Amino acid sequence: MERRKKLLEQLSQTEVGLNWESIMAGYFRLLYGLPTQLQIDLACFMMSRYLPIFEKREPYIRWPRMLLDNVAQWVQENERCIPNYGIFQYPADSAFRSSFDGLVDAYYYRTDPYKLTSGCIYAVKFAINARRSNVWAADDPEAVEIDKSALDNPEIYLAPERLPSSNVAAVAVVQREWQEVAKWLINEQVWTYPDTVDLEEMERNLEYWSSGAYLL
Repeated sequence: MERRKKLLEQLSQTEVGLNWESIMAGYFRLLYGLPTQLQIDLACFMMSRYLPIFEKREPYIRWPRMLLDNVAQWVQENERCIPNYGIFQYPADSAFRSSFDGLVDAYYYRTDPYKLTSGCIYAVKFAINARRSNVWAADDPEAVEIDKSALDNPEIYLAPERLPSSNVAAVAVVQREWQEVAKWLINEQVWTYPDTVDLEEMERNLEYWSSGAYLL
């Protein structure tokens, strides 16, 4: 129990830089072994923070809310399938859609501690990326258009100082959103749950995940 409390205190004070790998690894260690529903609820909470923004832009696409409202029922009826209809071309919306891949993967493989935790953190990461991209697009719409054009023309590129990772407003949102993760976990008092984690196994799983660039 003390292990998780110390780790959460550290993570709540962490300054998130350009590389999110460190904080993702920290939350992997924190969440690993916690109850399934708690981890799923955290992912849903963070994804729901972007949902109203998405629905304002795409009011006729209802499946994201349906899935977030009842992950268990969705997976029971659809397994790991995510609808392929709907245009998710806006940078933030594309990241938001990716978060659902992590969520359904986590629940589908919920009896596997590694799959559960890595899937939930993957979902959280892309939910935060959606918020970041949304702020970046609002702050520098021209950069978004240049970035889109670069996909079809290799001679066009977006200057590093105009990337989301260099945008002051977007960087601030990233810091705030990771803080929301910490606040949610503090509110849930996750350190009170029994900690019977096999630490060596956990570290092996984390090493395996990191070797695959923290992908699913």
